[in-house]
Amino acid sequence: MTNWTLGRTGLLYVAEETAYGTAPTFAPTNFFRHLSAALSYNPQNRVDSPARYTDPDVRARLRRRQSGSFDVTGLFYPSGTIATAPEAAPFLKNGLGASAVGVGTSTVSAAPAPTATGATVASGTGFAANTFISITIATGANAGTYVRFLTNVASNALTWAPALPAAPASGDTVKAGVTYSLATALPKSLDIGHYADNQNREQLGCVVDKLAITLDAAEEPRIQASGPAQGYAASAQVKPGAFTTVGSDATIPSGILGSLWVGATPTNLEFLKLVLEVQNGMALQDTAFGTQKPVTYYRKSRRTVTLSLDTMVSDQLTLFQAAIALTDTPFFAQCGTVEGNQIAIYCPVTQWEVPDTPDADETNQWNFRGRALGTTGNDSVYVGVC
Repeated sequence: MTNWTLGRTGLLYVAEETAYGTAPTFAPTNFFRHLSAALSYNPQNRVDSPARYTDPDVRARLRRRQSGSFDVTGLFYPSGTIATAPEAAPFLKNGLGASAVGVGTSTVSAAPAPTATGATVASGTGFAANTFISITIATGANAGTYVRFLTNVASNALTWAPALPAAPASGDTVKAGVTYSLATALPKSLDIGHYADNQNREQLGCVVDKLAITLDAAEEPRIQASGPAQGYAASAQVKPGAFTTVGSDATIPSGILGSLWVGATPTNLEFLKLVLEVQNGMALQDTAFGTQKPVTYYRKSRRTVTLSLDTMVSDQLTLFQAAIALTDTPFFAQCGTVEGNQIAIYCPVTQWEVPDTPDADETNQWNFRGRALGTTGNDSVYVGVC
């Protein structure tokens, strides 16, 4: 009797390739806790021969180039330690384009007086514009830990967005986090290995064409990466003897704790579910004569960054009014309120479509669709882990 494979026993490893379609050696630190993994592969893509006979049978099928694809979903685990990359780092870096691990840590100075949008710190070393920071207000009605986006760093003077609910006080801590930003070219292709009871598969040349991050009021954050791939390795490499996880179920944030701010004068907006989707427009170069599989990848079309936001209909009209007035708005979402376990999404410029306006018997929802736009290039969205 054969033994049926149980999906929950499968282990997934994800690593950057040394060159397109060239496998690195998986290490325990390349482990990724996945919820689903589809690794598709067709080695020949056969087509019917056009040769004609007097009978209607197809007598031959002809070989075409091999092809593959991948689609991986998992919970978005922060590391639990600020300035330490999350478990999904390979997908974030190579699905957006760039990563920066901050090293700055300092405290707010008393003078000049800090404000809700900026402060002078004891040392600005290690802080950089266009990166995320974590600010902890120690006391008062607005005590808590907040993720913010640094818009400017001038020596020891930091300016951030959006505004805090109140100015920090002297001695409050400021620490740099991990920032993922966009780039014109994606830096690396990925090698994905899946090891189950009775089968081992290794998918080479995986290129992140779509990256999606979901923040749900009732669940933990999720991340999905998908795109084209070169195809299976001839034989999957040996599974690492162990695996190392980053972050934990005990500390992963959820929609219970977090906030969303929109508008030039930030308004805290209640929401049910947010989906950020980055569509890279990637393609594989698989058309050259004399080749039987893709040999590299490139960006074929423009990138699109979209936001899907579900809200309850209420007296909160900020986003609806912005959509009606065709007003561009900044957008900032934070999930989690504990240092090292916070996820943030910042879009400096977003445009929103007017949603359908249902008229149900009881409560109603507005489902907004937005587009994040660049201003100087590669700056339509930033993802932070603090």
